[in-house]
Amino acid sequence: MYKVTQERFIDWYFSDQDDYIHIGERVKLLMEKTGYATISVENIFWEQDELPTWILEDYDGDEDYIGADEVELIK
Repeated sequence: MYKVTQERFIDWYFSDQDDYIHIGERVKLLMEKTGYATISVENIFWEQDELPTWILEDYDGDEDYIGADEVELIK
């Protein structure tokens, strides 16, 4: 199984301004609905269908993306 560090995943995930907007909207909706919001790195990770292979540790394949279910999130 391939691995990606939390730091590298978060750097990739938040590399686009739209991702900040998306998380902000999500937090706002959760707070309106429940009064609080909790979002973990693991939650965001498991919402991904695929990940770019360049963020993986020791990836040596030819693909540009890989299914998130083939990747382990590590600290």
